Amino acid sequence: SKFKKLLKSEVHKLSFIMSKSDANMGNKIVFEKRVIPISQKQLDIQERIEKEFILPLSNPQNEKRFLSTKWKPVQWTWLSQLAGGFIQGHFKFKDKAWELISLIQGELKQEQIVVWFRFNFEIVGVSEILCRKGISHVIITGKVPSEDRWPLIQKFQNKKVQVILIQSKIGLYSLNLSAADTAIYYSNSFSLETRSQTVERIEHPIKKQPLLIIDLITTDSMDEHIIKVLNRKIKQSNYYLRKEVLDTIRRKYAQ
Repeated sequence: SKFKKLLKSEVHKLSFIMSKSDANMGNKIVFEKRVIPISQKQLDIQERIEKEFILPLSNPQNEKRFLSTKWKPVQWTWLSQLAGGFIQGHFKFKDKAWELISLIQGELKQEQIVVWFRFNFEIVGVSEILCRKGISHVIITGKVPSEDRWPLIQKFQNKKVQVILIQSKIGLYSLNLSAADTAIYYSNSFSLETRSQTVERIEHPIKKQPLLIIDLITTDSMDEHIIKVLNRKIKQSNYYLRKEVLDTIRRKYAQ
């Protein structure tokens, strides 16, 4: 509207934009990937999902509706869960979890670590392994009431526990997890906003040391597609992810 344009013009006259780096407030961020080979059994299940539930959607009559729907198709969820080692909520393949444990017990042994998850049952599965290994940690999911989250975060911030396992949707809120210089993504959602917000949770204006972001990537899985789309910083990542995966599957099984 005319009023909105006028207001915007006046605000611009009285303000300026400064980035974090301009204000010398940003932390240097180092991004790494740890690649976990997909098992043959995982690959067999993945191919069945692709052939029986996704390939039929490449039909032109189905494709347009499938790509434009605002909902996340269940087929994508199955593939994402499988990349994390889960089938219908059951923890069947644990190579990715063991890679995480190896990092925590190995090169990051002295570090405070935030681990982000897309699915709650991933958190439960990893927590059970951490308990068996005697690794101190707390967990926060959407099921944890807001008033109960603060004491858990404080426990982590005060270094009473080494690791916090947290659902990525919670990262959209202004949580201070700056006791950690390292964040590990066990799994990513499709959302660029969620990714950006969760990365910022370990930042702090007075911190000078570099931050380490590690993505755990199962080869030849939905993980690779998601991280590729997120790295392109595409806001409408749902559409482009579906398009890319659908095209990949179409080529893969082309006669």
